[in-house]
Amino acid sequence: MRHGRMRFVSLLLAVFLAADVALAADPSDGASLPPSDWAAGEVERAFSLGLITEEMQGAYQREMTRREFAELAVRFLGAQYDFYGAYGSDDLPVFLPIFLDSSKGQKAAVYSKEQLAELLPAEFPELHAPGSTVSWDTLLHHIAPFSDVAAGTGLYLNTAFVLGIVNGRGDGTFGPEDPITRQEAAAMLARVYKIYAEADSTMVLDDPYLSLAFSDPDDISPWARPAVALLARAQVMEGIGEKRFAPNDFCTREQCFCTFVRLFQNMPVSRAKGNVAPFASLEEDILATHGGFFVSSATLYENDAVLLTSAHYGGLPHGDPYDRFYIFYKTGGMRAVSVPRSVDPKALRISVVDSDTLSLDTSADKYQLDLLSGELVRQE
Repeated sequence: MRHGRMRFVSLLLAVFLAADVALAADPSDGASLPPSDWAAGEVERAFSLGLITEEMQGAYQREMTRREFAELAVRFLGAQYDFYGAYGSDDLPVFLPIFLDSSKGQKAAVYSKEQLAELLPAEFPELHAPGSTVSWDTLLHHIAPFSDVAAGTGLYLNTAFVLGIVNGRGDGTFGPEDPITRQEAAAMLARVYKIYAEADSTMVLDDPYLSLAFSDPDDISPWARPAVALLARAQVMEGIGEKRFAPNDFCTREQCFCTFVRLFQNMPVSRAKGNVAPFASLEEDILATHGGFFVSSATLYENDAVLLTSAHYGGLPHGDPYDRFYIFYKTGGMRAVSVPRSVDPKALRISVVDSDTLSLDTSADKYQLDLLSGELVRQE
């Protein structure tokens, strides 16, 4: 992804230039430091996969919070299922309800809609009424499963909760701003892997490999041991000196980014290996998304793509169409199309299609849509 690489390089230049004019600054908190030499390549790869948000840029040697890691895990799931928006940036708020409405998403979810509706705040009485239908979009944005996370602020954390990637503490809290430990990170990594790898995610409670890989296996909590063994075998998480796993040490941002890149590259099932099964069939992607897309017009092409030419989103089959098209691929994955603000999506008409591009026109202008990249370009 060229844009991710450019952002990364620009960020490094900015950091080094700032260092020249502020040599007396104290870098002990890691806020002004670039990635360590050993991590730089994998951090750049994490950018290219769309994992690193603006909020996570910089401070690479600062400890990552549990909330940040949960978001990273959900973003990684979207990357594994090859969901990206226009120009390589993902649009997870669109992907997540569609995934949870798919057969694979329903299988992965550890809570039903009915159970989650009980977690909606009191200001949604209409959603508690008998016979009311609650969309995944509403649930993901508004449930409050943890007492220390305000309702309406935890889309990614809520999704991680629904999918069983994160668990709360015994007192009903989550500790969103607490640093994540290495064994907590291992448990979350293994759970997100299990969602898309399914049968390949077998974990053994007392894997003898732990004693071979680490000098401190007895320090690893029983609930984390299977996950640590699974990840150690694939060299996703390794020792940090004297073969220690150090389960209760905190993870820095750069360490966390690197583990997700290794999960992407090293695990037996991975999009890097091209063997991740699509999360749903094409029909499920488009037609079975209750509370998601309501298709007004879709066109099927022999080149393995479906262009959603007009759709409604948000749980109601009426209202204004989205200002973007969406391309659904029969082989799995989605891609958003950014339509310039000067163009009315409803005015675009399909004129010609070939294997890779689509020609569209309005009464005044002609456009060409690249079905692989999702880029819409005005033709001169």
